[in-house]
Amino acid sequence: MIEIEMLDTVRFEGALALGFGGNEEAAMLRLRELLTQTLDPEEKGWVILYEATFLGRLHRVAEARDRVVDLRQLWQGVVEYDARIAVLEAFLDESEGERLLALTKLDAVLKKFAVLWNSSETRDLYEEIQFTRGRLLVYEDRWADALPILEESLRFERPKADEFFYNLGYCYFRNSEYGKAEEFLNKAVGGSTSTGSALEGLGDTSPEGLASTGLTVAGFIPGLGQASAIGSILVDIYKTAKAIGKCN
Repeated sequence: MIEIEMLDTVRFEGALALGFGGNEEAAMLRLRELLTQTLDPEEKGWVILYEATFLGRLHRVAEARDRVVDLRQLWQGVVEYDARIAVLEAFLDESEGERLLALTKLDAVLKKFAVLWNSSETRDLYEEIQFTRGRLLVYEDRWADALPILEESLRFERPKADEFFYNLGYCYFRNSEYGKAEEFLNKAVGGSTSTGSALEGLGDTSPEGLASTGLTVAGFIPGLGQASAIGSILVDIYKTAKAIGKCN
């Protein structure tokens, strides 16, 4: 009987921590070392999945797509793996700047693999899909569609970046829910959640003045791609600030 070497899960998890912590190159080196440790197709697939993910994060999409080809050869005939590959391909589309295409693909994945989403084994994938859909919908300024997805995502246990709270606050702004908007904008800019803390002390409360504050340039503005679109966001912030009595 041939004994198959098993993947070192501690080193594997360490590589993932490196990659998602911003050290993708070091993570990929470790993953490639791990790839030689196992002959199991399933385990090799997990290593390649994350190698392709980190390549995508570095915008080395052509290399990532080559790894997806390898991944498909290893992972065949399993519905969960088909879904994971489809989500990875959507991520690579976004990495190439094709946000609308990525969103379209994720919408399709959500429907096609609906049978998976009640399983704890695929909970991580469902949450990743919803997180990404919410963010991409905000990029498209489809805030009404994004809001229920972001509200659902808020209940997920996974960590949330400042961008998430900005997007949720922005959607509440557009939905005229000013108290909630202020709460989540406070979280986005690192302020307290006490009333008024995100909007008090802004100084110049014209749209131009707001543009110079951390509220709008700390990296949380959705990538709408046009100055006029961003300008409309600043106007919305200004109008909201006035509506809740934080500006003159």
